Amino acid sequence: MEQELTPVQQRLFDFLPDKPRWGFEKQARYISKKEDILFKANYIQLPTQKRKYIALDLDYEFAGEAWSNDILPEPTVVIINRENSHAHYLYEIENPVVLPLINSTIKISWKAINYFKAVQAGYQNKLEADKGYVGYLIKNPFSPKWKTRWADRAYDLDYLADFVDLPNIYQVIQNDDSIEGRHMRMFHTCRKEAYKEVKKYNEYEGFVLFVKNICLDYYRDFLVAAKNNLDFSVSEAESIANSIAKWVWLHKDDKNFRNYTKK
Repeated sequence: MEQELTPVQQRLFDFLPDKPRWGFEKQARYISKKEDILFKANYIQLPTQKRKYIALDLDYEFAGEAWSNDILPEPTVVIINRENSHAHYLYEIENPVVLPLINSTIKISWKAINYFKAVQAGYQNKLEADKGYVGYLIKNPFSPKWKTRWADRAYDLDYLADFVDLPNIYQVIQNDDSIEGRHMRMFHTCRKEAYKEVKKYNEYEGFVLFVKNICLDYYRDFLVAAKNNLDFSVSEAESIANSIAKWVWLHKDDKNFRNYTKK
């Protein structure tokens, strides 16, 4: 990568996975080092376990100016489709929100996760953005295919929340079909089966294989069959299985183990 990046561009580049999924179309068919494809990819993957940007999909004409019309803070990045003037917005937040599952050693704050979801939903409502948009695959703002505007701004969630009405968070969670929502449904469904069966195994290798089969069966029966596996790869299902198996195996001999399914 030879082109020098501005500070706001550098922060987004640093946040991207080292080897993101990317593509020329919305299907992210390739995986490469980010420095090799930064200016080539039209679509690029954001991390799935951490949220540093509120990503919004505005699927209507002249969307690039919608934030100004609604008297909202200026998005950090506005990525405009030159053909139809639809846009993606990225609002950078100062303190990234960490999601569960991929690495169980990271401390998770459900209060922060739910607050992030509520603010995101508030902006979706205000801007009439696509509520089904995952925010996992974005129009790559470094691609010359799009018209991109950058603002060197990062926001506190409390500040962003002042501009919109926050919906009831329990309704947001119930209706959440984002990638972390599908992750969580798989996690909570499959971990309970792992709790029930772990005592039957004497070797970890056999147990982790059992958990992987549970997760892959769930993936096939509830996601692929329902065509709800977009942006949710088999490798991510396996990562969830590894996370479940590792934690359950580590705690299976705890005297309070039977109480874990109640929490």
